Amino acid sequence: MRIRSILAKQDSTSACLALAGILYCAMPCTDAQGEILHRYSFEGEGTVAIDSIGGNHGSIIGGTRLDGSGQVDLDGFDDYIELPPGIISKFKNTSFEVWTTWDGPTTSYWERIFDFGRDTRQYLYLSPRISVSPKKARFAITKTGSERKVNSSIALAGDKKTQYHMAVSYDDENNIVSLYIDGELQNSTITTISLADIQDDNNWLGRSQFTMIPYYDGRITEFRIHDRALTEDSVKSSFQKGPDDLPGPVINAFRVDKSIVRSGETVKLIWDVTAGETLEIDGLPPISGANGFLETTITTTTEFTLRVTNSDGSRTAKTRVIVDDRPVIRSFSASNYQVNAGETITLTWDSRHADSVAIDEGTQAISGANGTVEVTINRDTVYTLTATNNAGRTTSSVRILLPRAANPVISEIKSNNTSLKDNDGEYSDWIEIHNPASTTIDLDGWFLTDNKDRRDKWRLPSHNLQPGTHLLVYCSGKDKSPVNNGELHTNFRLSTDGSYLALSKPDKTIVHEFDPGYPLQFEEYSYGLSIHEKAKHLIKPNEIYNVYIPTNSAPEGAWKGSSGLDEFDDSIWRSGPGGIGPLDFENEELLLDLKEDLQGKATSLFVRIPFHTDDEFFLLERLGLDLDYGDGFIAYLNGKEVARKNISEGATWNTPSTKSRAGSEILTTERFLIPNAGTILRKGRNILAIHLFNFGKNDPNFYLKATLTGYEAPGMDLDNPHFLYPPTPGTANSSPNGPPLTTVSFSQTSRSFKDPLKLELTHTQPEVVIRYTTNQSIPTTNSSLYTAPITLSNSTQVRARAFSTGFTPSPTQSHTYIRIASNAQGFSSNLPIVVVDNFGIGKPNGNTLKTSFFGLIEPDKFTGRAKIDDAYKISSRAGTKVRGSSSSGFAKYALALETWNEDDEDREIKPLGMPANSDWGLSGRYRFDLALVRNPFIYELSNQMGVYAPRTRFVEVFMDTDGGSLTYPSNYMGVYAIIEKIKRDEDRVNVARMDASDNATPDVTGGYILKVDRADPGDASFSAGGQGSINHVYPKTVNLTTAQRNYIRNYIGEYGTALDQGNYKNPSTGLHYREYFDVHKSIDNHLLRLLTKDPDGLRLSTYLYKPRSGKLTYGPIWDFDRTLGCDNDGRAREPTGWNPSSGMTYFTYAWWGKMFKDPDFRQDYVDRYQVLRKDIWSISNTNSIVDNLASQIREAQARNWQKWGDSTNGGTYSTVGGGWEGEVSHLKGWIKARVEWMDKQFLSPPTFSSVEGEVAKGSRIELSKTNNNATFYYTTDGTAPRLAGGGISTTAKSTTSLSINETTKIIARIHESGHQWPWSSASEVTFIVGAEPARSSNLAITEINYNPLAPTREELGRNPGLKASDFEFVELKNIGTRPINLNKTAFTEGIEVTLGNHVVDPGKHTLVVANIETFRMRYGNEIPISATFSGNLKDGGEKLRLVSQENLPIHYFEYQDDKDWPGRADGNGSSLEVIDTSANYHSPENWRSSHDYLGSPGRDGSEPPVGILINEALTHTDLPLTDTIELYNPTNSNVDISGWWLSDSNKEHAKFQIPSGNNLPAGGYKTFNETHFNPTPLNPQENHFSLNSAKGDDIYLLKGEPGKTRPIAFCDHVEFGAALNGISFGRVPDGEVTAPFVPQTDRTLGKTNSGPRFGPVVITEILYQPKLANIQDDPNDLEYIEIHNSGTDTLNLTGWRIRKGIDFDFPAHTILPAHGTLTILSFNPDKPENRDKTAAFALHYGVNVNSRFLGGYKGSLDNMGEVLHLQKTGNAPADEPAYIPHPITDAVRFNNKDPWPQAAGNGQSLNRTSTDAFGLIASSWTILPPSPGSHGNGDSDEDGLPDEWENQYFSNQDSGPDEDFDGDTQSNLFEYHAGTDPTDIQSAFTAITTEKTSANEFTIHWFSAPGKTYNIQYVEKLTEDWMDLRTDVPAATAGNATSFTDSGLQGKTQRYYRILLQTD
Repeated sequence: MRIRSILAKQDSTSACLALAGILYCAMPCTDAQGEILHRYSFEGEGTVAIDSIGGNHGSIIGGTRLDGSGQVDLDGFDDYIELPPGIISKFKNTSFEVWTTWDGPTTSYWERIFDFGRDTRQYLYLSPRISVSPKKARFAITKTGSERKVNSSIALAGDKKTQYHMAVSYDDENNIVSLYIDGELQNSTITTISLADIQDDNNWLGRSQFTMIPYYDGRITEFRIHDRALTEDSVKSSFQKGPDDLPGPVINAFRVDKSIVRSGETVKLIWDVTAGETLEIDGLPPISGANGFLETTITTTTEFTLRVTNSDGSRTAKTRVIVDDRPVIRSFSASNYQVNAGETITLTWDSRHADSVAIDEGTQAISGANGTVEVTINRDTVYTLTATNNAGRTTSSVRILLPRAANPVISEIKSNNTSLKDNDGEYSDWIEIHNPASTTIDLDGWFLTDNKDRRDKWRLPSHNLQPGTHLLVYCSGKDKSPVNNGELHTNFRLSTDGSYLALSKPDKTIVHEFDPGYPLQFEEYSYGLSIHEKAKHLIKPNEIYNVYIPTNSAPEGAWKGSSGLDEFDDSIWRSGPGGIGPLDFENEELLLDLKEDLQGKATSLFVRIPFHTDDEFFLLERLGLDLDYGDGFIAYLNGKEVARKNISEGATWNTPSTKSRAGSEILTTERFLIPNAGTILRKGRNILAIHLFNFGKNDPNFYLKATLTGYEAPGMDLDNPHFLYPPTPGTANSSPNGPPLTTVSFSQTSRSFKDPLKLELTHTQPEVVIRYTTNQSIPTTNSSLYTAPITLSNSTQVRARAFSTGFTPSPTQSHTYIRIASNAQGFSSNLPIVVVDNFGIGKPNGNTLKTSFFGLIEPDKFTGRAKIDDAYKISSRAGTKVRGSSSSGFAKYALALETWNEDDEDREIKPLGMPANSDWGLSGRYRFDLALVRNPFIYELSNQMGVYAPRTRFVEVFMDTDGGSLTYPSNYMGVYAIIEKIKRDEDRVNVARMDASDNATPDVTGGYILKVDRADPGDASFSAGGQGSINHVYPKTVNLTTAQRNYIRNYIGEYGTALDQGNYKNPSTGLHYREYFDVHKSIDNHLLRLLTKDPDGLRLSTYLYKPRSGKLTYGPIWDFDRTLGCDNDGRAREPTGWNPSSGMTYFTYAWWGKMFKDPDFRQDYVDRYQVLRKDIWSISNTNSIVDNLASQIREAQARNWQKWGDSTNGGTYSTVGGGWEGEVSHLKGWIKARVEWMDKQFLSPPTFSSVEGEVAKGSRIELSKTNNNATFYYTTDGTAPRLAGGGISTTAKSTTSLSINETTKIIARIHESGHQWPWSSASEVTFIVGAEPARSSNLAITEINYNPLAPTREELGRNPGLKASDFEFVELKNIGTRPINLNKTAFTEGIEVTLGNHVVDPGKHTLVVANIETFRMRYGNEIPISATFSGNLKDGGEKLRLVSQENLPIHYFEYQDDKDWPGRADGNGSSLEVIDTSANYHSPENWRSSHDYLGSPGRDGSEPPVGILINEALTHTDLPLTDTIELYNPTNSNVDISGWWLSDSNKEHAKFQIPSGNNLPAGGYKTFNETHFNPTPLNPQENHFSLNSAKGDDIYLLKGEPGKTRPIAFCDHVEFGAALNGISFGRVPDGEVTAPFVPQTDRTLGKTNSGPRFGPVVITEILYQPKLANIQDDPNDLEYIEIHNSGTDTLNLTGWRIRKGIDFDFPAHTILPAHGTLTILSFNPDKPENRDKTAAFALHYGVNVNSRFLGGYKGSLDNMGEVLHLQKTGNAPADEPAYIPHPITDAVRFNNKDPWPQAAGNGQSLNRTSTDAFGLIASSWTILPPSPGSHGNGDSDEDGLPDEWENQYFSNQDSGPDEDFDGDTQSNLFEYHAGTDPTDIQSAFTAITTEKTSANEFTIHWFSAPGKTYNIQYVEKLTEDWMDLRTDVPAATAGNATSFTDSGLQGKTQRYYRILLQTD
């Protein structure tokens, strides 16, 4: 547009003048009355209000933005324009002009069109007078609060469409102010207020100085400010000319080449003008020409004025040259700017024109224009160089810093996160760590914890945290620590109730903690610290950018700037403010637009941005460079490189970027930190230079916006954390807030009402104030104060928040109340009712979503009716706009609807059973589809065909756009359909999600959604492969990277090239067009358009999509109201003829014309059509669809046409006359006529004299045809009668009858040479001879794939929507001796399907599958399939019922997935195979996991491959050892294992493939180590693995073949737990298939295994099924496990546990002495409530109740038998220091079947034969009477004291457990457990006194043993769990008493303590 080009040039001029040292840069437009100094015409797009005359640009605030319409739309809520301060106070006289359209009042307050001033006492404004009627305009001015006013004489319409021209003429010289509207004087008044009296700091369009006055609601087209008072004639002339008509010439540029010079230098004055007749520069010789320059010599500072004149007026521009003869300091620098105290640095200077130079701060005297001096640094120091001559002096400074040490802090925490997803798509809690220091800190080895007693709970990996930056750490419990790459996740989560949190150094010194913890957290708030740092904005958003576009080289000279004086001349470079752009897509602001100069010509450009700093620049510690940039860049600050991205070293002027970035990336600001700011900056002029790179010459996205901010050293208050809103993860924290208030409660939720409604607002905290709004805006502190119930008389949305001092305001809560007028109160419908209210803004436009309310009322489930005053099923805030192109102007218009939350963000809803989403349409048929069902009909037909189309539901809609009450029929809109918007979604167009990282295969291959149509505003269509008008739908153009854009366009181009070839193959790729294009799905799309005779099909409203690694596909279909013989559009009137009368030719259009030349494509088309006609497109089905839709709206359609005028007249094909019923009848008749006409265009397929199925041997079958000119061709050998290309098969027969003597499949077609469609579709029938029906005696289920292996990456690439359940199948086998016919055999439970005629020969198989296409993808095309089933096979097991055609049972059984059933079939790569078809199908023992990988569908399952075993594995290794796997061949033959697979995953089995040439000899061993299966540990790949020694792992061995990527069969699998360093696992006995895999005594890789390693603590007795003394006894209370320490050392079992069969964790500080025994019960005997159980247990087994019992395990001992693992604690791995491994110290197995001794319920227990016996084999166990705690004869007197201990201390003396032999007050049993000497009174463990030593202290004293250490625990109540107070307390060094003082009572009066003895 003309204005856009002028703006660009004038912006460039302003920029150049600024570079030339401009003092005043207005370019006024002069007319007869005066000069326009400021003009805002709101052209372009974005949020900058361009001042095209004065360059004083404004900012558009709020949610609106310029959309290219040439006006700004202000919504009356929060939109306004902020203009720069001081733009009017400099005038004596002035005038304002505005062209505006007012939408009318939103409240009773006034609305300011403009308001300039300081505050509520000093301002001037123009405003509609809303509080009076009629509503007129007023101008007012005041400097004290007392206004001088001028009112209009005419009223303002406020009707949203009338535009007014308003002018205010302010004549200060004559003290008169006048108001004009549309060129007519309204009134004048006298005023003595001068403009100079108004301090215009706040200059706003659309906003008042008074906060209670609402914002302006309307549109402003142009706003002008003049430098003098306009006359009445000039106002009238301006009104008549309109806003865009400006007189006079244009000055594009006026500048000088040098802005600061020395006396006597020559400068160039350069100009560029348009439409100038005369030009003159004050005081200089005459000049001429549209552009040129004039040289002149400067001796003093001079201001030059250029005046340009033509017949329409004149303009002037000014520039200034400054003469400065002071010395010049070219550079002043230091050799180092950050040093340690005492270091020496060198200062270097270079000056010109100085008589003397000096450096302060105590340096030695210096001399000379340049030189160096050394100084020693002992503190932060600023050195200033002063150069002096007669003209004055010049200074320059450098700052030298000592390192500022500061620890990182936890700056922010967020629990209950609901806004930030991690890479797993989960809302994990997070914390933020901030580095406030001046140096980088490596966090390697630092710790985070939520446990005060475990400072090292989670270890941070290496991460260099730069000064002032933040590190985000997720507290998810996932425990991920990728070094310097990827997300960090701790091994703990955050508590929303508050918790301890600390950050510690590697030595565990705490540097920051929340102690005792952070407080209760709230959903929308975070908690943390405010970092106080003074910021200085150095480069602001609208700075000047100087740009050089290279053609063959980089600019010469120091364009990057320098550390000294910047002497580079960039005066001839292009210039402009605000940045470089625009991007090649919509909604971006107008910047310095270089597209025409760059695209296709250059890959880079050079940018210089000058800025100035003051004397305090050296206080800045660091800089933040914020960039929005294209693809790559290098940034320099004063010549020093400070940042780069996506560009290689050594880049030149034509080097491309290494990455293509999407528009969304480009518009995401990226921050680059620059440390040591004071060392790079210089006082005065500085240069930021940027070399900007693009991915390629044709990439349109050259883009740059830069800001630079300096920061002084930060400060913070660690003692005052606070709530933060909003959360700011990874960035500087927001302002401090108190804890957030809860939401306001409404007495009534969203609802309708009839009479005035009273609404009460309440809050749980009485001290809060509640503020609310009724204009849909978010409440603020200036909103209405709630003091009493609100009375609502009209439809209103009330939004409320609570406020209170010291608290963050509550989240907004909104409810909407719709008043139902009396004429609508009885409205009801059998359809759901939708209510939309946009609160009186009128009919919405099609550009932007406008705030609305959406309510959905569903019919009552009992009455079947919805009433307008029923409760809303769904109510939501929403955005609405008009949908459609040509239909947008209809009275009954369609709406786009987006449901919103309180923040105007997407809120998903599930209307009427449709999948959740936020994007919907309300489709209202009006002029064309008078039946109202065409779109729902065609969408339903498509979905029945298996091709997704939008789901729809009928509703009746009320739309209130005029405010007030909901009326009928005024607000009634009629029958609509809620319709799904076409978008990428799993439930809509299911293609893969894409982001900016998807730039390489396979990710870049999809998914894409495209549309052939007119381009959306601001978007650009493209052409590819011969198809034009293609638009990007997903990803949107703004989000596409260049790689993605190039890929999809090249892909389509390659497809088009393939179509152009005679063989249909692309000559470059060799691919056939079918390899690019999904023929079959796209044929369905074409057929639907052809059926409907869509006049716009293929050229408009035509979608395509491309899945990842998939083919280009047409769909989904969209917009069919002008089809199917509709009214008022004759293009699809006739059902005959292929094409509509719109000019669309369906068989020749674009790609289709080329494909229809392919005879095989034509045949696919015919085949699909005739298949559809058999069922889905049958007249009965299409009638059924139409009738069903019509039945839904039969009642409502009458109201619809009553509203819109009943123009229904039936139609040509109606059989019931006119009216709506006639429209429905006509539609059905038209469809019938259409398909019957289409039928006649094709050759009808042949028919047969008998229906397929069972026939007698010798039956004669006749073939029939309808076309006498055509010929039958059929085959009986299973081949096709038609060859590829259309030829006739040599095996095809052409007789008209044949005899059936055996089961025969006939494939027959009709052929007519020369016909347009020469072949019919195929008729396939099978005649069965000699087959018997399926019975339980001849048919069996033999395989079930109920939980298939998940889709592979390759499979997902072909179909991103795949699920594991898509691969489900059930295999059937003929187990009889004769063929069987499956006709009418059915699955009736579990899955459902009835089979058709399908013969299965004896011993053969067939399948029923979940999805044929998916099954074929994985298993191939050869396996016979009889049907697809509905439902799915449940992963957890279910019942299956298979019945015969007589409904007699064939099978009825239940498969399960518990531990007794084969485990590998449960999602781990195998299917479930029956072992014996005659055995019990309910028994898990009759089933096995398939040995064949992925199952054996269609054949009998294979037996296990030759018995190669995983015989030994070394998993815990320190160099030089490495993880190793040993394979053993126990057979008598050599086995070639080349191509076999090893893996550690039960889901991904194809990891390491054994190379060719690996033969394993009989009885031989072969090892593979980590260099084979994990060759690049520092660069791990998906198929690499190592063995996890800390957590245990699995190893899988699978048979394979070299060169094949899929395994063949499972061979072996071992599982192992945590390992000790250097200890291997192996089979015991060696080389046996069923042998357990356990730790070995020695490593024996490559030879026979050494034997099991276990003990010294072992499980010695198990009683798993007790014999009950009383029927009421709980058997679980009497079962137990006994463990025994067979070693010679006392052991501390803290951290030990039992796993597998049960879960039991030993209590902390559990001591097991040498030869000691513990009995573990199912319940915890230490709990008071279990005392009776403990006594009953002791009584039952006749043991001492004081025996040592532990207990409380989860689960119970399985009476059928199981495995138990006793695990001790190991050392944490280096890479996971917070994880505690648990190696196995003993493993045992028990069973209730032979060969195990039987101890099930017979009063016996299993006893280990010895502690040396291997506990996993039956021979290691015997049965004995139960003896818990005695380990056989270990405690012969059963007194709880082991015999060995008693013999050690008492010899032959008898001293019982309760006796005190040495008199120290401790019993013998106590001393046994305490580890003290029972015969020595000095060896004791007794607490003797506890004293309160102060108000907050207790001191505990106890007897202690020398050399012992103790743990002190406490509780406040004895019912609580004991907590550690202090651990590792040593015994006193002197005497036998130890003391400890507890100082943490905090006022408590009592506390319980216990002392625990620690042992090694």
